Amino acid sequence: MSKTKERKRLKFNRLAPKRVDVVREKLRILGNCSNPDGYVYDQKIAQRLFGLLFAEFMRCARGFGLDVKATINDIPVRMYPDSE
Repeated sequence: MSKTKERKRLKFNRLAPKRVDVVREKLRILGNCSNPDGYVYDQKIAQRLFGLLFAEFMRCARGFGLDVKATINDIPVRMYPDSE
């Protein structure tokens, strides 16, 4: 492997886990909003929010060459163009 590719691989291995940890922590914090003692939310809004999140996950996975499918209450999540 060339020095440039090795440097890029090491950079990915250093940065990607940290970024995943940040996303996981933000999702955990978002999950706090599901606590009925502190929040009231509309189910349709929750579905829309998670549809947006899953679509972004699918877009990200596609960049890694992964084909990810998701459904919310048996409704397939679709990716939309970045312009949305």
